[in-house]
Amino acid sequence: MKFAIWILLWAVLLQLAPAQTPSPAQTPTHARPFSADMEENATDLAGNMRDIKGKMYVSRPLLRMDMQQPGHPLIILLVNTATKTTDMLYPEQHKYMEIKANPKNPMEHGNGVATEIAALRSNPCAEGKDATCKNIGTEQVNGRTCEHWQIIDNKGKVIGDVWLDKSLRIGIKSVSERGTRQLTNIKEGEQPASLFKIPTGYRKMDLGK
Repeated sequence: MKFAIWILLWAVLLQLAPAQTPSPAQTPTHARPFSADMEENATDLAGNMRDIKGKMYVSRPLLRMDMQQPGHPLIILLVNTATKTTDMLYPEQHKYMEIKANPKNPMEHGNGVATEIAALRSNPCAEGKDATCKNIGTEQVNGRTCEHWQIIDNKGKVIGDVWLDKSLRIGIKSVSERGTRQLTNIKEGEQPASLFKIPTGYRKMDLGK
């Protein structure tokens, strides 16, 4: 399940989405659909360096991540932020595992974070209790206009930086002591509905076993 830890870390990055504070009569708009390359060069919680690459497809409320690291099989994550359900696909085995958000279940806690990707916030730390955020200003990152935020712990130490894409309303880069995670080659536009469906012939795994 070490690979699942990496998925959780990406989910944390993606839930940091910028938005202007709406008036009571307004409803926040979701991010535009897009595709992107994704990569991570960072250590996991066990201290192992990971060089992971993949693709991301977003079509609210659906999100897909295709992820692979050297020596490991491809894993596909299909997230439905409306139903708070994640399907983890194993293409080599033609199997998938369904995980529903349940903070009382340690196995499923990470998925609970993943399903918050659709949240729109003007401050990445608005709901945090152990950190605050400082807006550094507007910067260009990977060809995109972003807001640069520093994440500061309750002792005043900078523990990370996040760049939030102003157009996509999503975090496209994060840097911390563990390493770097980012989205590149971003292409805005509608995504095929077939990308977010479990392929025919996949067998559901019994999570209880």
